[in-house]
Amino acid sequence: QKKQLLIIIPARCQSKSLKNKNIRKLGKHPLVSYSIEAAKKINEKEKIIHLSTDSKKYFDISKKYFNVPITSYRT
Repeated sequence: QKKQLLIIIPARCQSKSLKNKNIRKLGKHPLVSYSIEAAKKINEKEKIIHLSTDSKKYFDISKKYFNVPITSYRT
């Protein structure tokens, strides 16, 4: 039986406490990048990394800085 791992990274743009926290820089990279990098390091041959966001800006930033297959965003 073939197994696939689905990794969902939630990145909502409307934080109640800190506006745009997922794209604010922590060190040299946006906060969401650390979740993406952790997902990429998971040792599983068959995996899908899905960024779930409601912001095209978040989607574009994630796609620009990190070459991962990001599947979609919702408006």
